[in-house]
Amino acid sequence: MVANFCHNRNMPFQIGATNPQAIDTLKRIKESRHLSPGAFQIILPEWTPLNWEELNRFLERVIAAAHPIPIVLYNPPYAQKILKPEEWSEISARFPALIGIKVAGGDATWHEEMRPASNSLSVFVAGTQLASGLVHGCASGSYSNVACLSPKGACEWEQRMRSDPEIALQQEAQIQNVFADALSPFRQRYSNTALDKALATSGGWAEGLTTNVRWPLSKIPTDEIESLATQFRAGLPFLFE
Repeated sequence: MVANFCHNRNMPFQIGATNPQAIDTLKRIKESRHLSPGAFQIILPEWTPLNWEELNRFLERVIAAAHPIPIVLYNPPYAQKILKPEEWSEISARFPALIGIKVAGGDATWHEEMRPASNSLSVFVAGTQLASGLVHGCASGSYSNVACLSPKGACEWEQRMRSDPEIALQQEAQIQNVFADALSPFRQRYSNTALDKALATSGGWAEGLTTNVRWPLSKIPTDEIESLATQFRAGLPFLFE
């Protein structure tokens, strides 16, 4: 249904094919390839950390299974192996079908070291680092936690990065400070999934959103949402205009 909706409107979409079992990632790709997504997004299957040979072997087979559909690789902050800029350069040279990566991002040094890889990869960083990544770094965009809070506000902020980068950079600092203060009581006790659901519920942009997450994850209590919403709206009014 979602694929048909997107195709009918010429709207790009991706399919997440990740599974902790590598063989099930292949199965998901093979079963959904006929839907012709713009890309499949995957995460390395890390029951144990993959060595370099195993990582390349995994990507080689996944890319072959997905062909001609390209791959986006998510290397989350909690991954057992965080890939370094020079490793991204080597992977991107070996696998042209890997068209994008989703990573936490980094400082100015990290962006400079990532530039060779960014010549052939779209580099997606955390939403709270998007302005500095676009203005001064090699970021292409973000799978944005800021958009969890306010999709419209996140889009307008991204446009501001191009039209008024200095203001956008100032607002990035505000976003980082408010996110840190509001979410710090929950980061050690709840998953990133739970945090994203709490952001979306606090933003109030869609009717019926709740903090519920899939078993066995814990949800952030509903009675915390009013306080979170107040903090975000008071601290980041430009996201809710």
